[in-house]
Amino acid sequence: MSPKTKEQNEKIRRDKRQLILDKALEIFATYGYHDASVRIIAKHAGIAKGLLYEYFPSKDELLKTIVNEGFRDFFDLFPRNKDQKFPEDLLTPEIFRNLFKQVFSMITNHLDFWRLYMALAFQPGVMEILIKDYEGLMFTQLDLLEQYYQAQGSRFPRADAIHTYIMLDGIILNYLQTHNEFTREEL
Repeated sequence: MSPKTKEQNEKIRRDKRQLILDKALEIFATYGYHDASVRIIAKHAGIAKGLLYEYFPSKDELLKTIVNEGFRDFFDLFPRNKDQKFPEDLLTPEIFRNLFKQVFSMITNHLDFWRLYMALAFQPGVMEILIKDYEGLMFTQLDLLEQYYQAQGSRFPRADAIHTYIMLDGIILNYLQTHNEFTREEL
């Protein structure tokens, strides 16, 4: 048998990394962050604990990676120009309705991730691990909503943006709990 090529080794490494992320997502979702151990994650991935640490130096880093990759698709839905602003010509009600439909479609397609994320928000100490990475991104989305309300002539665009942001959190949380009872269109 001939040695593997560099490309084959890179693919094996990417596949192993993805396997670890997938199993960690399942374990975190099942046990919660605090009760999920690296040993349990490695066992479910069918690898040695030491190998897991070659990919991720800590359980915190593993969690951050799962959340980073889960949020990447979410944040990519929001078009931004070089100044991180929403392009002026896209600040229309129709574009925003379509954007919200895309958000719910993405959530529907990744229910396990979003259930995990919402569960993490209620686990003591876990959001502190993640907040440094996401605080800026959250405010970017809030700024986007504020820009939209300014373009629509709102007297209180920041307040309207905060209300919309909070309302969406609530809608998403309820959808994740009762996604069989309400359609995306109803929400």
